[in-house]
Amino acid sequence: MEIISEGFLLLDAQERIILANTRYKEMYPTISDRIVPGATFQELCMLSAQRRQFSDELVLEEFVDRRLVQLRNPKGPFEQNLSDGRCLVVKEMRTAYGGTVSLVTDVTGFRRYENLLRERLAATEASADGIAICDADGRFTYLNEAAVALFGYGRRGELLGRGVAVLFEQESVEMLSQTAMPTMREKGLWHADARAVNPAGKGFDLELSLTAMGNQGCICVMCDITDRRIADRERERLQSQFYQAQKMEAIGRLAGGIAHDFNNILASILGYAALLIEDLPQDSRELDFARQVFQGGERARELVQQIVDFSRAQVGGKKLIDARDIVEETIELLTATLPATIELTCKMESEPLLLEANETQIGQVLMNLAVNARQAIEQERGKIHIEVKQVFIDGGRARGMMNLPEKAPLGRFEMASTPQGGSRMLVGVLGSPGPHLKLSVTDDGCGISHDVLLHMFEPFFTTKAQNQGTGLGLAAVHSIVMSHKGALSIDSQRGVGTKINVIIPLAKASAAAIELRAASKPGLRGRGERVLVVDDEPHVGEVMSIGLRRLGYRVEVAEGGAEGLRLLDFARDTGKPFDIVISDQTMPVMTGAELLHKVKDRYPGLPVILMTGFSETINEEAASAAGAAAFLRKPLNARKMADIVRLVLDGEMSLGEKPGEMG
Repeated sequence: MEIISEGFLLLDAQERIILANTRYKEMYPTISDRIVPGATFQELCMLSAQRRQFSDELVLEEFVDRRLVQLRNPKGPFEQNLSDGRCLVVKEMRTAYGGTVSLVTDVTGFRRYENLLRERLAATEASADGIAICDADGRFTYLNEAAVALFGYGRRGELLGRGVAVLFEQESVEMLSQTAMPTMREKGLWHADARAVNPAGKGFDLELSLTAMGNQGCICVMCDITDRRIADRERERLQSQFYQAQKMEAIGRLAGGIAHDFNNILASILGYAALLIEDLPQDSRELDFARQVFQGGERARELVQQIVDFSRAQVGGKKLIDARDIVEETIELLTATLPATIELTCKMESEPLLLEANETQIGQVLMNLAVNARQAIEQERGKIHIEVKQVFIDGGRARGMMNLPEKAPLGRFEMASTPQGGSRMLVGVLGSPGPHLKLSVTDDGCGISHDVLLHMFEPFFTTKAQNQGTGLGLAAVHSIVMSHKGALSIDSQRGVGTKINVIIPLAKASAAAIELRAASKPGLRGRGERVLVVDDEPHVGEVMSIGLRRLGYRVEVAEGGAEGLRLLDFARDTGKPFDIVISDQTMPVMTGAELLHKVKDRYPGLPVILMTGFSETINEEAASAAGAAAFLRKPLNARKMADIVRLVLDGEMSLGEKPGEMG
């Protein structure tokens, strides 16, 4: 009895101690002095309770009664938890003569390891990553619930005992056997991505880590990285857009610099060409040459403005235009560029369709839509129909659209399916009711799918092959239409075609632009008023002065702001003050805006017109706030300049007036 590791206790039929080995006394140290032959088991129980031997919180009598019941009716092993943290397993049995044998085993260390394993198992089961254990043959011996769900199985038993090859695509299986396992056995660890497959045969991306175990098996930690891959691709896409945006910004800065210098050159070319047209005989061949030079200069001016507008370096100014003129010009250009296999037709109202708009941008909208329609016609043969008309909008274009969030990618929009199985998209919300321009472009091309329709107006989104499209054309259409307080509707069906409607508010009858008011007063001339032209480009100043003099103005030219102030002071001192000042904005030493401030301080009431080929430092709003009478963009021919000078001198317009106050 003394050499065994368990505690041994022998009781007689009256529950008195006959024998207790030393190990038994060691297991109950608080009562070891009372574990002697002749002592009753009940006395030992009462003493144990009194000395708080056990962690039970029962009162003394209850504890003693329960323990005596266990002794007298042994049913199997049971545990005792001692107050010192030990755990004992007690196994008791009756002897043939009515006594009792009690065998006690200290399982504290076992329980400690068992609890540790249980905690680790709980942590493993709680992990969001899949965790599995494989034996030396690569068969699963354990998988947590996350691993079972990760591969799309319903029960753990479906995978236990099976090889890992059933969970991966063939290429990944070869990688695991030829690379992963040898590396893991050599270095103890291997980590890489793999391609897994679920029971339905659908593959997905997996991050896999293998850690070697002493029995030649391994621990596998797995994580589904499908969402991460999608996020990485989205990040790459956004990064590409960012780089593209930076490139466009650089192009914008370059375009702005070119525009300023080029517009000054064009101002001279157009000015001298206009003078030649006035001076040459009507039947001369040279007059035709001069007209061709003038028309070429006008096209160059529009091209520069398109480059600037496209690069978003500046927002094009708006004026009162007849949409029919823009459509006719664009139709002519399209007719010359479309292949003969594409039939282009146009239906347009005969009455004027006046817009308060930027004519270059409206032309860009129609051109981009037509080019997009051309590219949708895949078989080289097809039809493009353009329709321009006036429609009345009651303001409720799409019910419920006002409740859509403003932060949506395209502002306010909604999608719907058509009865024919196509898709319809409405973008933007029109404001006040009234007459609107409806510009429609219809093609019989391949049509647009629902998914593509959702993204078609996003910048840099394109379905074209690499190097065949930038994804900016329709994005520019969306931006221009929204800037004109308009809206878009798109109806498309795969295999049938697409119709895109652009709806923009028509100008109110009371809104009169400067050019139209001038045109309503043909032949506006000067009455001998003195005009000071300030421009650091001598040719620009010269051509403006010649043109204005021919229309009845007395003109002097100053090459810079300092000389302009000197001439103003001299004119005042000699009693021949100037009636108006026309100044370029971008000049060395003193800008046009700086000259404007000085003129306002020295000569209150003297009107100043600012003009520029291009400027990032001042726009129409800033010029108006500074007190300019008008803000014009070069190149501007002498007659148009004279008309504006006349309107300013007569007090019929000012830069800060509102459309409703004009005319």
